[in-house]
Amino acid sequence: MMAATAFDPYILQQASCRASAMVSGGGFSRDDWEDLRQELVLDCLQRVPRFNPLRGDWRAFVRGVIRNQSAALALRESRRMQCGALPSGGDGGDFDEDGIGSSAPEPASDDPSDAMALSADVHRVVEALPPNLQTLASDLMGMSVSEVAAKRGTSPQWIYQTMKRLRKAFVAAGVTPDRLRDGGSR
Repeated sequence: MMAATAFDPYILQQASCRASAMVSGGGFSRDDWEDLRQELVLDCLQRVPRFNPLRGDWRAFVRGVIRNQSAALALRESRRMQCGALPSGGDGGDFDEDGIGSSAPEPASDDPSDAMALSADVHRVVEALPPNLQTLASDLMGMSVSEVAAKRGTSPQWIYQTMKRLRKAFVAAGVTPDRLRDGGSR
């Protein structure tokens, strides 16, 4: 099955569409389009051996793999842009192989009371959650989505769906990224 699916034109179509979307609204230049498409195709082809027709449709597998890889590329680009926008100083900091800073992230504010208030807000919201969401929130603080899914024996898609409930709880409590950018004025 690998040889037949490895050159499936559907992979190229989906990678091309996703690369176009990333260029039009994801902060990438037109010059990046071919590289993005190539990275998306390559990642998908590397994951073809993991496809299990008993678990799902081939086209859904391709769309999911390409969607997830495009999100990873967009996140990497966003972090690269953030690191590039920081003032340079000293030795440039510690970076991993992706060029992403490996040291602790900068706080949202230089005022330690803001960080303490945010921590208290997060703790308050998590404490009010049902036990299953409390443990999910706790797991997500130290593990990736795929690690949490493996630990719980579920799919990453289920974790993402459940994370929507976590986001709703934080939004309902007023603990949102907008509040952090406004310096905690909400």
